Amino acid sequence: MLNLIFHSNFSLILQVLLNPLSDNTTISFEFKEPTVVSLKVINTFDEEVAALISNKVQPIYYYEKVLKVANLPNGLYICSLQTGDKIENLRIVVSH
Repeated sequence: MLNLIFHSNFSLILQVLLNPLSDNTTISFEFKEPTVVSLKVINTFDEEVAALISNKVQPIYYYEKVLKVANLPNGLYICSLQTGDKIENLRIVVSH
């Protein structure tokens, strides 16, 4: 599965080869202008289980972050990318 999201200042690509996930997945995103970014994974209880980027200024660039799901329990998770006042959420299912 491949989700593509495009905004005026960023594009986000979440590559999920098998959904549900049982292995790592790559989260790719690109910025058209420097921006403050948070990229995290939260569970259904709204608890952060992984912080891939925490309020860091990212210059114009293409990025890839690997999400390791081996230590996550089975379940539904949300991958949340926040840039300024924009937030994009993508659902991820983990099943080992």
